[in-house]
Amino acid sequence: MKIFKPFLLCLSVVIMCYILSGCSSDNTIYVAKTGSDFNEGTFDNPVASLEKAMEIIHESKLSGENKISKVIIREGVYYLLETLQFGSNDFSNEKESLVFTAHDNDKVTLSGSLLLNCKWEEYKNGIFKCNAPELMGKSVDQLFINGKRQIRARYPNGNSLSPDLSSFIYLSKADAWPHKRIYFNPETFTSKKWKNPETAILNIFPHNRWGNLQIKVKDINYENNYFDIEHRQPQINETFFKLVKRPGTYLSAQSNYFIDNVFEELDSEGEWYFDDKEAVLYYKPSQSTRLEDAIVEVPVLKELVRIKGSYNKPVKHIKFSNIRFTGTVATYMDDYEYPSLGDWGIVRNGAVFIEGASNCSIQNCFFDAVGGNAVFINNYAESINISGNIITECGESAVCLVGKSHLNFEGNYKCKFCGADHPWSWNKLSVEIPSNCLVDNNLIHDIGVFGKQVAGVFLSISKENTVSHNHIFNTPRAGICINDGWHGGHIIEYNDVHNTVRETGDHGPFNSWGRETFWCREQSHGKDVSHEAGDVLKDAYLTTHIRNNRFTDNNGWGIDLDDGSSNYNVYNNLCIGVSVKLREGDYRTVENNIFYKGANPPSIHRGYEYNHDIFRKNIVVIDTLSFNPTEDYNFVYREKREKVFHFIGLPEKSKFIEVLDSNLYSSSTGKFMARVDVSPNHPVLQSKYMNLQEWRSYGLDENSLLADPMFTDPENGDFSLNGDSPAFKIGFREFPLDSFGLTNRFTNIYLK
Repeated sequence: MKIFKPFLLCLSVVIMCYILSGCSSDNTIYVAKTGSDFNEGTFDNPVASLEKAMEIIHESKLSGENKISKVIIREGVYYLLETLQFGSNDFSNEKESLVFTAHDNDKVTLSGSLLLNCKWEEYKNGIFKCNAPELMGKSVDQLFINGKRQIRARYPNGNSLSPDLSSFIYLSKADAWPHKRIYFNPETFTSKKWKNPETAILNIFPHNRWGNLQIKVKDINYENNYFDIEHRQPQINETFFKLVKRPGTYLSAQSNYFIDNVFEELDSEGEWYFDDKEAVLYYKPSQSTRLEDAIVEVPVLKELVRIKGSYNKPVKHIKFSNIRFTGTVATYMDDYEYPSLGDWGIVRNGAVFIEGASNCSIQNCFFDAVGGNAVFINNYAESINISGNIITECGESAVCLVGKSHLNFEGNYKCKFCGADHPWSWNKLSVEIPSNCLVDNNLIHDIGVFGKQVAGVFLSISKENTVSHNHIFNTPRAGICINDGWHGGHIIEYNDVHNTVRETGDHGPFNSWGRETFWCREQSHGKDVSHEAGDVLKDAYLTTHIRNNRFTDNNGWGIDLDDGSSNYNVYNNLCIGVSVKLREGDYRTVENNIFYKGANPPSIHRGYEYNHDIFRKNIVVIDTLSFNPTEDYNFVYREKREKVFHFIGLPEKSKFIEVLDSNLYSSSTGKFMARVDVSPNHPVLQSKYMNLQEWRSYGLDENSLLADPMFTDPENGDFSLNGDSPAFKIGFREFPLDSFGLTNRFTNIYLK
């Protein structure tokens, strides 16, 4: 008993100290809207801002204690005054993560917007205005009213935030590329005269519609119906297209556009305009909007979180979870760069930016209408985990992983086979690349509000990353894009991707490029050159696997391995309404896939001489009867749809393909029809359609079958096979059809 009494006394003291400390352990900071930055950050005495929490963490690190491991944030919207920054000198904990998370299931928002206290007054014609001196000198490219992005004053009227292109109008013509002047049609153009045309921004699709451009207008000539436009670094990589004098950015009468940021065009509900000279905001609300009660926000920060270390001293173990990110400025008027020779230009920026880091994660968060890319993983980054997030209505791409570029625009090289000149070269490949990162189990949809050459997941100059179990839909261009073949070794698996390429042309749910040191533009696009690939495995030295995905669409290609894409293994994919295209490249194996009623048949374009491509044990179903009945079903159209395979640009000295065999073809006509298109100087063949007998005379599909695969209920999504299916005779192996997309681990609290 004598021993027990002192024990009780000590225990009482410990409990009392714990109570007096605010029920908080020393390693946790609490943040609450009801708190104060004069508080110590305990459970009962939280701080009020993330900036104060960061200050406490910095002080702990500088003191040598480094004891803070968790920041718990209570419900509310936290308007950041500056980006939360994590540097290698401040954060490199080897033992445990520094976690920022919401308290329980509280809804927590980190915003880069300014919350305006507007004193609205009526202007005219239903338009209201308010003074906003806090925005003086800031770039104002978005306005949010009650959490919804509004439409900047534009002509023609329309919803700039949706993929509906019906409100666009067309140019009449453009001057020679690179354009300085473009011409509008006065019959379709506005009748209003603009006092300040230099504020206007042209939002336009180039001739080929591979993406869009936003270009500043310098002046407008009403007498001769043209705009003078300001040259800028294009958002689409036109490096090698300059050689053919017809780059992806050239404009023509097929270019449709709208123009925004024009005060005189503020005439529709939901439109706004900011006079940056007077710092006055104009807005025309809908009849249901009560401006006196409205929450008015303007994004002013480019990044909300910046985790930036170095290759030699990375930031480690930073984690954000269960947090909503919003309110970042748009980046479409920033300078774009081209990390490699893939078509895409990028801005190295994101609402969450990660560089020089390892073992960091963004999990179960919500990226809601950020202005540019949602997550950008830049240069050296290893074992970054982006999982369980919702990403929607972002201005550009959802998740980007982009390594340090070694493309040299000052150099040049000649093709070793044909001697063709190429006005670029490559420096030594950098080690500063994203690797072993995981983009998993994310819900990504309705992205690319401003930029259109964007993707749900974009990879460039990186290796051995996994993109898995994501549900990606409603994109203006690709669902998943690999911009080049450098390194490789990626795993693209169990994704559910559909409704892509809604505003652009070409590609589909997945696309890639492979224009590396052995790629020859003349072989790819010329008519007089046909040669082998070269040592493409020197650059794409790791095999990329595309497997167990469901790719669904009704145009373009489901799996588009474009210019030079090499070293791919494509298997166990279900492609509905789309198929596969192999443009010039090498070492591609396409095996055990289902291609069901593709808008295009499986195709190989500009095949290399002596290539090592393999296409076998696939099920290919062609159906001309189920396409849009409003189409003109003339013979040519039906004939195009009835092809079961298509070669464009055959090799001239070697086999078409190393292996094309043991496939099951099913056609609604019950007939086999394939097509070859050859260059005019092919030494033997002419372009023509072939029946099965003639096709086999070239050593193709000797063991393939023409028969019904006997799916259980394909029109309702059941592609399991009847036990008597002839697909088993060609060696087809059934694969799981219930594992595409999000898993039951997806429990995001922001899912509406």
